[in-house]
Parts: sequence; C-alpha cells; structure tokens
Amino acid sequence: AHYPIRRIDDILNSLRNASYFCRLDLYKAYLHVKMDSESAKIQTISTHRGTYTMNRLSFGVKTAPSEFNRILDQILCGLEGTLSYFDDIVIFGRTKEECSTRLENCLQRLLKYDLHLNKQKCEFFKTQITYLGHTIRHNQILKSPANVRAIMDMPRPSNPDEVRQFLGMVTYYSRFIPDCSTMTYPLRKLLQKTSKFYWSTECEVALRKLKAEISSDRVLTPYDPALPIVLTCDASPTGIAGVLSHLINGHERPVAFASRSLTAAERNYSQLDREALAIVFSVSHFYMYLYGRKFQLVTDNQPLSRIFHESSKLPSMTSARLLRYASFLSGFEYEAKFKKGTENSNADCLSRAPVRQTAVSMDVAINKEVHDICSSSINQIASSHVTAETIAQETDRDEELARIKIDLINGKSTDQNYTLDDGVLFKGQRVVVPKALRPAILSELHSTHIGVSKMKQLARRYCTWNGIDRAIEDIAKSCEACALTRSSPAKA
Repeated sequence: AHYPIRRIDDILNSLRNASYFCRLDLYKAYLHVKMDSESAKIQTISTHRGTYTMNRLSFGVKTAPSEFNRILDQILCGLEGTLSYFDDIVIFGRTKEECSTRLENCLQRLLKYDLHLNKQKCEFFKTQITYLGHTIRHNQILKSPANVRAIMDMPRPSNPDEVRQFLGMVTYYSRFIPDCSTMTYPLRKLLQKTSKFYWSTECEVALRKLKAEISSDRVLTPYDPALPIVLTCDASPTGIAGVLSHLINGHERPVAFASRSLTAAERNYSQLDREALAIVFSVSHFYMYLYGRKFQLVTDNQPLSRIFHESSKLPSMTSARLLRYASFLSGFEYEAKFKKGTENSNADCLSRAPVRQTAVSMDVAINKEVHDICSSSINQIASSHVTAETIAQETDRDEELARIKIDLINGKSTDQNYTLDDGVLFKGQRVVVPKALRPAILSELHSTHIGVSKMKQLARRYCTWNGIDRAIEDIAKSCEACALTRSSPAKA
C-alpha cells in the first residue's frame, strides 16, 4: 500500500496563528535514500557505455514520492511546528524566538540523518512565504503572485493541449473561485473528442473572466478548531453550495468554498428538497471539520430551519427524502439558524454559479435509498396499464398535477409535502395518481371486493389524489359483492 500524502489543505490550516516562517528545500531529495541490492537491480539502466545499477532512489520511480514522504515523516516525527510535503519543509512559530528554536531542532535532526539542503531555495524568519503555490502570512492564505502572473501571461490557447494546461493551472485555485466550473464550461467543451476545436466569443469571454478572478485579491482564513464554526448553505434551481466560515469578532471569515451543479434528477426536486440537499452536501464536503464539533448551520429556508432544528420533531407527513437527510444530520451537533437570502450572499452566489460535477458523495447513497422507497410505492400499485413511465407521462398531461410539478421545479410550491422522483409526483411517500390512471387504480383496488374500509386503508398506504375517499365509496356502493362484505360481521 502507498503511504498517504498529506493534503495541502491540512498543511495550510496547520499554519494558523503563526507569524514567522522558514522554508527548507532538500537538495536532490530522492538521492538521499539508499536502495537494497534487490531493489537496486530493478533500477538498472542501459547506456552507450554499458549497464549501470543505481544504488540510490531514482527520480521517476512510481512509488518514490510516497516512499520518500514516509521516510521524511519518520525523520521529522515529534518536531513541533515542522511539516513537510515531498522535499519542501516548512517551520513556523508565533514568535521569532519560537521559530528559531524549532528551526534549530529541525536542522539538528536533518544533520543526524545526513540530509542536505539547497541553500539558494531556503528562506528564514519570513513574515510571508510562498509555499505549495500559496502565499502564507499571519492567518491569511492567498494565491501565489508568481503563479497568478504566469496564468495572466498565458496566450489564448490554440489547441486542446493548451486549453488543458490553462484549465489545470486555474482549477488548482478553484477554492478561491466560487463560480469556477461555470466559467470554465465553454473551455471544457473544447476538450470533447466529438467536437472540432473552435475558439468562439463565448470562450474568449470565459478566458477573460477566469483571468479576472485569478487576479483578484480574495483571502481565505486557516481553519482553527478553537474558533466557532458557521456553515452557510443555499440552493438554486441549478446548483447547491456551502461556505465554511469562522466567526471572528462578530464577522464571518471564509475558510473554504464548495459548490456543485445539480443532476438532471435533482433539478426536479422541490425548493425545500434542494435546500436540504445543499445542507447534506455541505456537511459531507466539510465532514472532517464538522464531525464531533458543534457548529452553526445557516439556511435561508425558514421551514427547513424548523424541520432540521435540533430540538424539534419531524412533522408526521415529512417526505422520505427529508427523513433520510434528517437521519444523516442526526450524527452531527449543530444549531440551525434561519437567515434571509439577502443576508446569505456568500452561499447564494455560489449556488447560482455551481461547480459542474457528478454527485458522488454521501448524498448519492441517501438519494438511492429515497429512490428505492419511492420505487417501492410505485411497484405496489403497478399493473399492466400502470407503470412508472405511464404515471410520469400522464402527470405531464394532467393540468393540475403538471402545474404542481412546474411549481416544484421552479421552487414556487407552497405545499412542502410534494416531491418529484423520476418525473413521478409524490405526497409524502404516496404516489399522486393523475386523472387518466385513476380508473385503473380503482379497478385494482376493487378487484378483490374487500370493502370500503380496507380499500381506503390499502390506498392510503401507496397512492393518493383529491377525492380518492369519495371515489372509493362510490365504486363500492355500486358493487353488490362489496355491499355484502360491508354487511357481514367481522371475523374472530
């Protein structure tokens, strides 16, 4: 198994509260590692002067990065304020004296294991350093000016390879760009193998917008476990978003942004369900920062702030999807808070400029379970004439249900009990049957002549429509067999 490489976010967050920094660069890092005889044979190279066996770890070996990280982590183990990423070592402290002490301890450890440094690339006792493509100063994370300048100086791409190179540099800083994927979408279309490379006006506009965002001075705050956490979530008809922030002196300071676009199925959700999905996505995305800690959960959906409130019970008619979301959130300690959309600008703009990606986090598993529950309800009422496809088709043809469906998609529905799943309208966990299919459903319910009460009980479990009780009563009254069932005494 490969040794896990430390996440860049974790390293940057570890530099919080530091005021002085030192950066050390190992000289030809891999060549410090001796190989045993068997491994050395694998590294034998052939030249015009013969074959040579390399007795040191060679550059280009697939496992070299993770193996070198493992060795360096073991060497630096136990040193406070000292972190490494491949051959780059950063030492930090709140005061110059603290940083100096930690630097001396690190240098002694490197001397003990005979590791050499590249003096030209080392920096000492700086209040601001460039590390891992970011500029770090006291409790602030910014983009590296050199990298920003390199992106700004890049000419207009003339082929897919140059587009790919430009996008690679931009997406490295996507955590600083709330609407990154929306802006890069015209450029990503140029990478499709089925389309011919054509630089359109849309591509030129996207290129300029991206360069403008890259050149902005947006600043992030390192995550600090000692500070209060605020998670602000929002959803639009096309995307969901979350902003993780620290509350510092009454002001919210962003730690990280996250957003994604909705899938075709998720765009059919009601606004309530989309807002709930935004919460689940954000909590899942920032799981490592939120789990085991109390945080403030902010949403601009007032009914949702009551439904997910930590001290309130779920309404009896809560949909299956919200039940699953609530079950997931029950594993976290949070305080739900309502904030108007006009005051929720950070997450609001993110959800309207989402990162386009496939939903592959925890919400996928939850959505699958919800879909299975909905499918189960459809299967219970299915027959040769009534299927999921016919229900969806007739729902679109039904004037009343089509209007409810459109309101759900546009977020204008006032009844929060309605949801959509694969084009089928549900009220709670029950299928809302369109007018054209109601006779077939009534015929199925009536086929065994079980009487009015049992027909109603069976119907209420799986399907519904306005006036269903009256329709069942009418069909039962006109049936002699049902009348006999109604008149007969109950069996012991």
